[in-house]
Amino acid sequence: MQNKFNAFQNALALFGDYIGAASFLGIVGLTATKGFDGLFYAVGWIVGWPIMLFLVAEPMSRRGVSTYIDLIALRFDDKDVKVVLSLTGLLCVLIFLVAELIGAAWLLSLVSRVGYNLSLFIVTLTSVCFVLWGGMFVTTWFQIYKTVILFSLSFIILFLIFYKINTNSIFLSNAIFSNIFLPQTIFRSSFDYFSLSFALLFGTAGLPNILIRFFTVPDRRSARISVFLATLLISIFYLIVFFLGVESRLILEKKDLSDGANMVLLHLARYLGQDLLFYLTAIITFITIFAVVSGLFVAGATTLKEDVINSKKSYIWAFSVILIGIFAFLLATIFKGQNVAFMVGLSYSLAASSIFPALFCSIYLNSISKNALILGSLVGAALAILLTILGPTVWVDIFHYKKPIYPFVDSTLISMPVSFIIILFFSRFYK
Repeated sequence: MQNKFNAFQNALALFGDYIGAASFLGIVGLTATKGFDGLFYAVGWIVGWPIMLFLVAEPMSRRGVSTYIDLIALRFDDKDVKVVLSLTGLLCVLIFLVAELIGAAWLLSLVSRVGYNLSLFIVTLTSVCFVLWGGMFVTTWFQIYKTVILFSLSFIILFLIFYKINTNSIFLSNAIFSNIFLPQTIFRSSFDYFSLSFALLFGTAGLPNILIRFFTVPDRRSARISVFLATLLISIFYLIVFFLGVESRLILEKKDLSDGANMVLLHLARYLGQDLLFYLTAIITFITIFAVVSGLFVAGATTLKEDVINSKKSYIWAFSVILIGIFAFLLATIFKGQNVAFMVGLSYSLAASSIFPALFCSIYLNSISKNALILGSLVGAALAILLTILGPTVWVDIFHYKKPIYPFVDSTLISMPVSFIIILFFSRFYK
């Protein structure tokens, strides 16, 4: 992969690759419905970036490799290591991709009045064709432009709020919103709070579509500046998004938000700028999701081509993109009623429980063994998925059992430490 981008361009691309439907629509809707708890997700995602900078970004930029799996392979030049880490990385990318495709399909269906399945087919086919045509280079520029457009839209909505509405008087005259900045009931327990914190903090440093960006800059200094600028941009953006959520709660409190919390921002746009701003916001939101989807396709296809199939031929790249598109389409059809935020959270949990421990141990620990690394990565991934299935979100809400076997929503607080323990313990006995 050629180093074609400077630090600032890569920072814009990192932002564009990272901010999707869950970040834009999700936090606005969550803040509007749950108040201050919506800021928790934003803070968790922001803090994950400095962790990535200090623990992962600089060490990765020192090596002249094309993927994070090649970085681990510098320690363990073994096919088994590559295949196992590739499969866990692909699973993480696929879950994230399915979540974004579901969000994009529902959004297109809402705006165009086309059915979900047809909308999903259009989104998937467009994404596959775009990635096949442009590859990493064009996808990066698309994410850069998406960042500029998304910030522009956010500032337009902010300007209209300050220009058209006296929100201070609205806030002071509504006692029902006096607790808007107090923690509420988004978490079922303290365990879920800390477990999700671990997923957000360390999952970012294990996301394949983010890690691949550190190989598009020429040196360590550029990688460091990229992460710093991306963190700054993301922090500013999340503050804006949180404010939009607060204003939505104040302004739209009597509106019938029949399309759910994820559509709060679109209702706010229609309230402020009629149909023009509504459709403009919908289009830009679709572009936002499409940019993330493109980055996920690139990361997944790169992993499948170079690490699983292990081929440098160009037609294998096209085959990988199409294959991932088919699987993603089928899964998004099956899980079209699934909660998008839940699926995004599962991908973070997988990354924190499988990819991050393997990457961290490969960089910083000299005494680990190949077999222990494989075992720890597999157990971490399996445990994250198993506990999620046995938890209330799947076991009760989807399978309709009365009580969950695993009482918590998130599993990272268990699966990530177990992965580390297995790697460290078996490195002493299982060479």
